[in-house]
Amino acid sequence: MKAFPLKNKKKRERNEGVTVMVVPHSQKHVLRIRINYRLIYFLIFIISLTGIFSIVTVSIARQTTTVKVAETDNFRIWEDKIWALENGINRVYSHLPLLKEFGQKYHSSIWGDDYITGGDSSYGDSISQNVAFSARELGPTLDFLLEREKALRSLPMGWPIDTGYITSEFGGRISPFGLSEDFHTGYDFAYSIGTPIKATADGQVIFSGGGTSGYGYYVVILHDHGFVTVYAHADSVVAAKDEFVKRGDVIALLGRSGSATGPHVHYEVRLQYPGQDRPYEIFLNPLPFLKGEY
Repeated sequence: MKAFPLKNKKKRERNEGVTVMVVPHSQKHVLRIRINYRLIYFLIFIISLTGIFSIVTVSIARQTTTVKVAETDNFRIWEDKIWALENGINRVYSHLPLLKEFGQKYHSSIWGDDYITGGDSSYGDSISQNVAFSARELGPTLDFLLEREKALRSLPMGWPIDTGYITSEFGGRISPFGLSEDFHTGYDFAYSIGTPIKATADGQVIFSGGGTSGYGYYVVILHDHGFVTVYAHADSVVAAKDEFVKRGDVIALLGRSGSATGPHVHYEVRLQYPGQDRPYEIFLNPLPFLKGEY
C-alpha cells in the first residue's frame, strides 16, 4: 500500500516541469536546472503576444504610409489645378487693357465718340464706313492675339505626366550607375509603367522609336521658335514621326527602356541654334517651364 503514494509522487514531480542538465568537461559535478511548465507557458505567451503586436504595428505603419502617399498625390494634383487656374486668370487680366481699348475703338467707330464720352449717340458719317474702319482696327488686334496664343501653345509648359514625382533634377549629380559624377540634362519623373506621357506643347514629331543610345524608346518634338522637347525611356511610343501633336496629346507610355534604374520618363527641353553646317542644340533647365515662369 505504501508503494502507490511513492509512484504518484514521482509522477507529479515529472509533470511539474523539465530539467536541463549541464555537464561541464572540467568538473564531475552535473548542474541541473529545473524549469516549471508554468514558466514555459508564460514565456511562450509573452513571445506570441510580442509577435502579434509587431505584426499589427507593421500593418498599421504600412496603411499609414499608403494614406500619406495618396494624400500627397491628391495634394499635388489640386496644387497643379490651382496653379493652372491662377495662371489663366493672370492671362485674362493681362489682356483686359488691350480688349478695353479695342472695345472703345469699336464702339467709337460705330456710334461716334459721343458714345464713349456720354454725349448724344451718332451714327457718324456712314455706318458702312465705320464698320470698315472697325474691321481694319480689329484685324491687327486679332492677329496679335492669335499669334500670342500660338506662341503660348508652342512653348513647353507643365509636366509630361499628369501624376508622379521627381526623382532627379537638372545639373550635376552622382551617376545612378556608379560613384562617378555626371551632368543630368533634364528632369526625371517616376510613376508606374504604362502611364501616359503627354506633349507639353504643340509641335511636330521629328523622331519616334528606339535607338542605340541610353534613351531606349523615346520621342522628340520640334516646336516653334526653336524649342525641342525629348521624352525618353518609354515602354512604347504612340506618336509617329512627322505627326503634328498638340499640348496634352499622348505621345508615349512610361517605361524603363534604355539605361534606366526604374520606370520613369526622362524629360528634356532644348533650344536650337543655327550652325554653319546644321543647327546645334543647347540643353535648358526645364524647371521654369515646369512652373510656367518665363
